[in-house]
Amino acid sequence: MDALDPRVARMKERLLTAPYEVCMARALRFTRAYRETEGLDPHLRNARALARTLDEQEIFIWPDERIAGSKTERYLAGPLSVERGDFLRTLQLEMDVLHKKRRPFHVTAENRRLFYEEVLPYWDGRTVRDRKAAHWVRDGLLDTAPGLRAGARRILNLARNLHVADRDRLRKLFGAALDAPLTPRRLRTLYDLRYEYARNNPTPAVFCFDVQGHLCLGVDKVVERGMGALIEDARARKRRLSPDQAKEHAFLDAVILSLQAACRYSERFTALAEKMSRKTDDPAEKHRLETIASNCRVVPRARPESFHQALQSLWMTLLVGEIQYGTHEVFGVGRIDQYLWPYYRDDLRAGRLGRGEALALCRSCSSSRPPTSIPSPRSAWRRTACSETPSTWR
Repeated sequence: MDALDPRVARMKERLLTAPYEVCMARALRFTRAYRETEGLDPHLRNARALARTLDEQEIFIWPDERIAGSKTERYLAGPLSVERGDFLRTLQLEMDVLHKKRRPFHVTAENRRLFYEEVLPYWDGRTVRDRKAAHWVRDGLLDTAPGLRAGARRILNLARNLHVADRDRLRKLFGAALDAPLTPRRLRTLYDLRYEYARNNPTPAVFCFDVQGHLCLGVDKVVERGMGALIEDARARKRRLSPDQAKEHAFLDAVILSLQAACRYSERFTALAEKMSRKTDDPAEKHRLETIASNCRVVPRARPESFHQALQSLWMTLLVGEIQYGTHEVFGVGRIDQYLWPYYRDDLRAGRLGRGEALALCRSCSSSRPPTSIPSPRSAWRRTACSETPSTWR
């Protein structure tokens, strides 16, 4: 395997040594947007919450980055999907002990206050998780009846669950919580969530999230055409709808709002990169920032003009999707050997790009799961009926 580019090596070291943090940016803005859109179509509520997050979330361009884009307002943190309920309950149980874990999470006092005073009160009882539990109770799948006999039965069921769970899972489940003092707030939380073990497993560390993962978004469509073209497609479909198709109109309006917000988000990085470039006298740093500004001005709104822009479009699309979904690292990038290949081929033939530079750009997209290397011009190719694509990226 080729040696790491020094810039990529520094990024890797910074990532591996950074502290874990909890970022409430998405959780707070989704909470406020949903509070203000009660009664609106669900697709539009989600789109407006996404737009608010992308328009207001603080952004950064970190040292050595050549592909811009931030999922959160912290260097090493993930977006929190409080509306589903898994993260909400996990944070409710563990917010006061996160700093005691073997690999501690840093939470600012302000973020902790916002969680307890604004986020948790709104979503308590409104999440997908809560609705699922309510349906189970309604359909008789959960026993929440009062009385000594029912209580004894629930204790017996809990004992059975603990017996089945192995030691490592129990350590993950209780962990630092065993060493934390039972404050009034923690006691109240334990009482409020007394049925949580029966309804749902409350911690993702033990079983699973209330989420679907391992999905591939239509990143290839954005890279091949640009979000501007997809916006026009949605508008054209809207014009073909009849006035009484309210749900379809709302869905397409949400698509348009979301794509427009993603384009504005990328353009915010153009403005930031230009501002940063004016403050530096280092020619290499100025070139890096001006390139980011130029790329984010084009993509993902338009079709990329280079391999670098194609990677920037891919990354921006992927991270906006994960901000919308509220969970990081659950989406795949699909067949990047096919839809990135034309940009790599054309840049290589025109002498605008070398194999080593392309490899460094791919490796800098830390979450896009790039190939471990880039094909040389003499790699074996196969020709399909629709396009020329590499048979292997080796």
